[in-house]
Amino acid sequence: MDCPAAGCTRCALTNVLVEDSLDGVEKRIVELKELTRQMYTKRNALVSIGRLPPELLTTIFAFVVAGASHRVSLASTFNFTHVSCYWRQLAFASPELWSSLTSRSLPWCQVMLQRAKAANLSVDMADHGRDPEQMAFFRDVISKHISRIETMSLALHLPCRYTSRFLKTFPTSSPGKLRFLKITMSPGGSQRPRLRDQCLMGTSVLLTLELHNCDFDWNLPELKNLSTLKVLNGRALSPMDQIIRSLVNTPALEVLELTLSLLDANLDNSKLLESTALRNLRELALTCDIDQTIILRHLVVPATARVNIDCSSGASSDTASNTLSLSLNVFTSSLIIDNSNSKALFAHLDIRSRGLTSIVLKFDAVDTWPRPGFLLFPHLTLIIPKTIPKLSHILSGLPLHLLNSLSIDTHFTSIDFLQSFGPLNNLKHVCLTRECLSEALRGPLAPLSISSATPPPLPNLESLLLERLDDFGEWEIQLQQVRDYLKKRSEGGWPIQTLYLGISCSLRAEEIASLEEEVKVKSRQ
Repeated sequence: MDCPAAGCTRCALTNVLVEDSLDGVEKRIVELKELTRQMYTKRNALVSIGRLPPELLTTIFAFVVAGASHRVSLASTFNFTHVSCYWRQLAFASPELWSSLTSRSLPWCQVMLQRAKAANLSVDMADHGRDPEQMAFFRDVISKHISRIETMSLALHLPCRYTSRFLKTFPTSSPGKLRFLKITMSPGGSQRPRLRDQCLMGTSVLLTLELHNCDFDWNLPELKNLSTLKVLNGRALSPMDQIIRSLVNTPALEVLELTLSLLDANLDNSKLLESTALRNLRELALTCDIDQTIILRHLVVPATARVNIDCSSGASSDTASNTLSLSLNVFTSSLIIDNSNSKALFAHLDIRSRGLTSIVLKFDAVDTWPRPGFLLFPHLTLIIPKTIPKLSHILSGLPLHLLNSLSIDTHFTSIDFLQSFGPLNNLKHVCLTRECLSEALRGPLAPLSISSATPPPLPNLESLLLERLDDFGEWEIQLQQVRDYLKKRSEGGWPIQTLYLGISCSLRAEEIASLEEEVKVKSRQ
């Protein structure tokens, strides 16, 4: 039954099937070869990118993620490869990208310095400096490029001999580009390294210098371009007046912050800041461990300067339009502020004291000030401990009749010092707090009682703030005492328009509202 024609047909059909299968296999092989070629292309590109520093790879990833967030389909390996290649070319063509040295880049810092070429360097070794061998390696590498360093932050945690050896790396004569230097020292043992001025006298640009835990024994005649100096937790090896006077020779100084402890307790600090002119200063912060009488006399600073002096006393000056806000945070036993020859106009005076036993404030008479009629002290805040017997003696000589706002937070047993102020014609706001408030509410109110024959000394009072009543629960302030107090104030010519009561443990919300309404009614009458 078999015939030659049938056999030929089967053979032809088999050949067709085999050819089709071979074609499919060949196409698959071609596709696999193409995929393999693409895979090797991407792999080779990624291998070269993997040699970049971690900081640059971080930038690349951030760029890709941010750029592809709205086009997820483009965030593929192929596109990442192209972006990486672009960044790689950009990195090699941009020396500035290699000019930032950190403690993490220490192993390849030589390569980075070579690729940075002549670009200014930024060195941040805040996490470095505990290994003498690593610091020696860093010193040897950096010393060849020291004139290119623009900013440097160092943390030196080694004994004094290693630290001093490292600091000798700085040039002593050739001008450099250094404009910011921060050194934090935590040396081992009792010795502390000294950083002297000759290591920085070559700087030719405005310099910001920060020193932490460093001895301060400087005479700064050569640092003409020093703009910012901060010495924190240091130890002064020279009298403070000598150190401050040496800073007058730095005409570009704008920010000065010193936190020093004196090595010699017998140093002459009684004339600290006397006749010192820091004419370009924008900010001054001075803190010293001095247990002596501090005299701030003839301190000349610009009207726009911000001054914070704490020689375990402190003063902060916040100025605007030729006016000063003086805030004293006093820790010494005696403080003398002599502003007799100054023409600064004070808009705010805030005295806060701890352990103060005597204070003398000297100011010019009101008619000698350049702006007649100006409210010399629109606002006065007093926070004085009970170690001072009479506040009126402290504030003698001040033109307090120009007060606009008065805040009293004291430990006095009586507030009769208000009578010594005389008529406070411009007073509009009063804030009584702490024990002063307690005495005002529970004690005899005769010192504040005004007879009908006497002109009311507080005619313009608009608000009375009774603050922090929750602090005086032990005084058992009763509602009736508050009513009696307000009644006497209104009858005595004290027309309070607004009453502010702080959070009280003795008065309920509805009682406070009732008091406020009662005061408003009396004010309208």
